[in-house]
Formats: sequence, C-alpha cells, structure tokens
Amino acid sequence: MKRKISTKPPSYAGFYEKITGFVRKAGETMGKKYDALSRNFLLFTIGSFGQKVLSFLLVPLYTSLLTSEQYGLIDLVSTGTTLLIPVFTANIAEAVMRFTLQEPDNREFLSIGAGVMARGTGILLAILLLLSTLPGIPGSYLAWTFLLYLSGSVNGLYQNYVRAVGQIRVYVLSSLIQTAVMLLSNVVFLVWLGRGVDGYFLSQVLGTFAGIGFLEGTLGIARRICWKVSVTADTARGLLRYSVPTIFTALAWWINSSLDHYFVTALCGMAANGIYAVAYKIPNILGVFQGIFQQAWTLSAITEFDSQDSDGFFGKTYTYYQCTMLLICCAMILGNRVLCRMLFAKEFFQAWRYVPVLLAASFFSALSGYLGSIFAAAKDTKTCAYSTVASAVVNVVLNTLWIPRYGILGAAGATLAAYFASWGIRAVVSRRYIRMKCSFAKDLGGYCLLLVQVGAALKGNYGIQIFTAAGFLGLYLRQYRQAAGQLFTWLRQKRKG
Repeated sequence: MKRKISTKPPSYAGFYEKITGFVRKAGETMGKKYDALSRNFLLFTIGSFGQKVLSFLLVPLYTSLLTSEQYGLIDLVSTGTTLLIPVFTANIAEAVMRFTLQEPDNREFLSIGAGVMARGTGILLAILLLLSTLPGIPGSYLAWTFLLYLSGSVNGLYQNYVRAVGQIRVYVLSSLIQTAVMLLSNVVFLVWLGRGVDGYFLSQVLGTFAGIGFLEGTLGIARRICWKVSVTADTARGLLRYSVPTIFTALAWWINSSLDHYFVTALCGMAANGIYAVAYKIPNILGVFQGIFQQAWTLSAITEFDSQDSDGFFGKTYTYYQCTMLLICCAMILGNRVLCRMLFAKEFFQAWRYVPVLLAASFFSALSGYLGSIFAAAKDTKTCAYSTVASAVVNVVLNTLWIPRYGILGAAGATLAAYFASWGIRAVVSRRYIRMKCSFAKDLGGYCLLLVQVGAALKGNYGIQIFTAAGFLGLYLRQYRQAAGQLFTWLRQKRKG
C-alpha cells in the first residue's frame, strides 16, 4: 500500500503563532512596566517639580536679602537636621514603604514605624533640652533644629506610606500644597517682615506641616496607627533588619553631600560656606530630575525585580537614564556662567567656579542611586551601606587633604571622587543580583568625556567643551534616537487611547 505524499508545503503556523505570541506578550509586559514607570514619573514630577523649582527660583531672593554668613548658617542648620532624621528615626520610613508595598493592607508596619519614630523623637528632645542649658549655644537654633526634624521625619513617614499604598495623586497634592504655603511664607516673613534667618526656617516648617495636615485630613493616617498593636517580634525585627543598615547609608550619604560644608566653614570661614552652598543650587536642578525619577524607579525596581533582566527592562532603563542625565549635565556646564549671572547676586557670583565639578558629582550620585534601588529590591541594605560608607571614607580623607590646599574647589573635588567611588562599587557588586543588559565599556567612554568637559570648564576653554558635547551626541546618537522614537510612539498611543 503506497503512502500518500502531500504536495502542500509544510505548515509552520503553530510554531509561528507560538513565537509571535511570546514576543507580543513580552512586548505587552514591557509596555506595562514602562507605562507604570512613566505614569509614576509624571505624577512625581507634578508633585516635586514645583517645590524643587521654587527652591531654585528663590535663590535670587535669598542671595539679595541674606548675607553670605546668614546663608552659611542656614545651610549648617539644615544639613545638620538631615543627619538627625535617619539617626533618631532609625530610617524606619524606608522600611515601612518597602514592606507595605508587599502587603498594602497590613497596618502593623505603619504602627511599628510610628512607635520607633516616637521613641527617637523623645530622645532627641531630651538631648536638645540638655544642650540648651549650656552657655554659648543659641536656644533659637536648637528650637528650629527640633521643629525641622519633627516636620521632616513625620512628613517622610507619611509620604512613604502614602506611596506604598498607591495613593500617588494624594501624595502629589500634598507636595503642591506644601510648595504653595512655603512660597507664601517666604514672601511674608522674608520680604514683608524682614525676619531673616528666622523667617526662612519658619517658612520651611509651616510648608512641611501644611503638607502633613493635608495627608492626615485626606487619608486619616494617624487613625491607622495602632499604638497598642500586638507586634510580632519577627515583624519588628524584619523592619529593623532592613532599616538599620540604611542608617549607615544615610550617614555616609550625608558625609558625601554635607560634611564638606563643615570642613569649608572650619578651614575657610562661614562666608566661604555660604558661597559653596549657593554653588550647589545649580547642580540641584539636575537633582530635581534625579529625585523625581528615583521615587518612581524605586517602586518599579521593587515590583519588577528580575535577576536575569530577561526582557532588558533594567538595562535599557539604566542606559536611557544615564544618557538623559549626561545630556542635561553637559548642557548645564556649557551654560554655567550665564545661569550664575542670572541667579547669583553680589559676591555669590564667584560660585560659578565650583558648579561644573558639583554637576559631575550629582551625575554619579544619580547613577549610584539607581543601582541602590536594586539592593533595596533584593532587601540587601547592608551591601548598599558598605558601598556608601566606603565612599564616605574617600570623601573625608580627600576633604582633609584638598581643602587646605585648594579651598572650596577641593571640597567639590572630594565630593565628585566620593560619588564616583560609590557608583563604581555598586556597579560591580550589583552583578551578584542582576545582569543588566547594557554596555558599561561604552558608558565609561561617556563618563571620561564628562570629566574632560569639567576640566575644560574650569580652564574656561569653550572649544573643548563644545567638542565633548559633540562627542556625547555621537556616542549616544542611537540611544537618543531610540528614546525619542519610543516617546513619540507612546504619546501617539496615549492620544488614541
């Protein structure tokens, strides 16, 4: 019996459908991931942009109404307060957000966080009252320190909890209210009443408490806290095991970003620190984008963590992020003197000399923060702390060596070296948890161009600055075109949808 031989070509429809189905599903998954990231980024932009831009736009007001000594004093009290918050709260707000993201309906995490914060606040208050009895310490500055600490710590706990339970729009509205009250208070207490340093601090405190009040009135967060809750030891230990290493991370980060202010004050004087503090204002523009993106990215990194980076989400996001940051950094270095001329009054204009170095430091700080989210997703805050402490050691050693020799520029250089060290350590160690699909060799070329541009800016050589800017565009032209194309595609889809 002869077997019939089919004359039809073989059908690969089933195999084709499987492959196209897999690709389509992967594309939809990636689309959802980027949709969530972009949506959160947009909302955080609305919430944070006003406040960040306000602090930037108010620089001409501060530099015209305050002396460099007054601004230096404000900077020391403000940076000191940022150190107290993670120490006396055990940075518990970070743990509350991380654990609540996994169990949004579990109020035990919030209650533990509030309890830890209340105990720490009581200890700090006792210490400040004791210090107020000592001669030579102004009681008003101690009072402002406590009020800034109290408002900042409560606001941090509330905002992290609100983000964790998905109430991003409420978070945005609270930030807008905080910004509006802060702006109005600055006008009243600094311009109309001429209250100087006290007026500045009062506007900060009133604005922060206004945001807290809105969150409380909208969501009733305090009513969700059970002070007599039966806390399991394992749960409390879990939160503290996560948060305690972040104290050292916060301390080391504070050393990298703030300790040099105290070095400059001790070695160069209060007026020099006022100049240095103003120089930070332009890099803070880059910090605006960094801070907003970091808030959105932390949520995505925790919820979408994939050790193999199978769909390239982590690697592609890193590449686009650092390309964007490089472009902004490059443009701001080119326009540095023009920005300083517009924003800085009187003797503050000389701060332009330190801006390029601080911009490069902010760039590596942003990349280090991106990689830090990977450790948060893996719940490995210890390794994150080790890398930051190592960079802080670099900062302290170089501040000691360079400030006596180079002055304020030495402090800026030490900050750049510290953030570069932090990024380098995290880039290597993060490979234990994830294999990001990106070209670090190519990226290193871009970073070298950035450092060349910084050197050219310090020498006032615009020719080399323009050459390095062209180098950035040539090196990352493909990524810029891809990002622009994806952005336009996404906007068209949203318009049709």
